[in-house]
This record gives sequence, structure tokens and C-alpha cells, in this order.
Amino acid sequence: MYHNTQVYFRSQTDRDTILAQKVTDVIDGKVKIAMDTVSPHTWAIRFPAAAGKKQSPVNLNTGAMQYDASLKPLQIDFKGVENQTVDMKAHNFQVKIGGKAVLRGGPLEHDYHLTQFHFHWGSGNTWGSEHHVNGVSSPAELHLVFANSKYSQNEVLTEQPDGLSVVGVFLQLGTQTNPALEQLCKVLPTMNKGDSKVIEPRLPLQSLIPMDSRIMEPNHSKNVLRTY
Repeated sequence: MYHNTQVYFRSQTDRDTILAQKVTDVIDGKVKIAMDTVSPHTWAIRFPAAAGKKQSPVNLNTGAMQYDASLKPLQIDFKGVENQTVDMKAHNFQVKIGGKAVLRGGPLEHDYHLTQFHFHWGSGNTWGSEHHVNGVSSPAELHLVFANSKYSQNEVLTEQPDGLSVVGVFLQLGTQTNPALEQLCKVLPTMNKGDSKVIEPRLPLQSLIPMDSRIMEPNHSKNVLRTY
């Protein structure tokens, strides 16, 4: 579910900490950053399976959107979060969520539980998000990945048509401090590729979600349910 709303980085320093282009190596215990060669706009060229009608990335054309008054409000309840763990991958990082933060409402027929979140970004301040709005990119995009609670943990969710639901939030540079991003920026520089670290105190995840978001038309894409 992609929101044409924004969360702000407090400063260029915060952006540079999170929006590293691609983690490729570790030098003297620090993460080395390399220029991007696998951006979303290259996916359809590099991977033919990504060239379908319901593939990512997408351009959200606000002029073609229609308001659907029948949709229920989308709700996220973070009260069930028990722990948060940062995993530093070879090309990115993600924060795994323990416990049961719940997503419900909107076009969803079941409750979904937050499993992890990660970011997409670019090498500059004018582009980096996986998706666009009216052809315009944002510096970065947050993806919160939720799993359908009707399936057991042993089932492969990526093989289910409604196995996953993703909430996307566009990020912009700004002057306001974001508590979750600020804390995350303090953790990342202390990690090497392959490291995992429990975040204490836990990130205030509610600060990552714009409170004035509105939900638009539903659309299914293989294993991921999106709302534009």
C-alpha cells in the first residue's frame, strides 16, 4: 500500500547515514558504499519477469485515481511489537520485527502482522524511491512488510496471492526530527556486513507513518497486495 505522503529526514547527515547506495564491502570495520547499478528502473531490462502489467516499480498517476468511499480506513497497531533486530545485508539492511504489530482495514480481508521493514534509496536527493508519483521520484521509500495471519509460519507466503501486504511511505529531506530515523542512524554506523543487532530501546515505529494518509484503489500483484 503506497501513500502519497511523506516522512522527513532531519538533515542531510541523517539521509546519508540511511541512504547509502549499496553495501558492497567492509573496510576497517566500516561499511563501504558503491554507486547503484541495479536501480528499479533497470529491473524490467535485467529481469524479463519484472516487465509484467502488475510488476514493480509503478508510477502513481494521481490524475487517474478515483476515490472509493467504500474502502475502510487502514489501521496499524504497533502495540504488539516485542523486539526489533537490524540485519546488515550485503546490499541493504532490514529491521526484523518480533511480536505482532497488526495491519488491518482498507481492502484487507484479514489481519496482517509486521515482519520487517527496509528502505529503497538513490545516490542523490532527487531520486531513490522504488515508485514514482506523477513521474517524480522521492529521495527514498520505506517499505513495511506484513504477513497474512491466516497462514501458518511454515507456509511459503510468497506463493500465496494474498500472502504479503506492503505499506510504502515516501521520504523527503526536512527540518523536523524523526525519532525512529534518528535512532536508526546511530545504530547503522556501528555495524558491519553480516551483523545482527537488537535495537534497544526500540524504535518508535509510529513516527514512521504519516497520520494524514488516505487510501486509494486496491490492486493485486502476485503475492503482494498493494493499494495505490
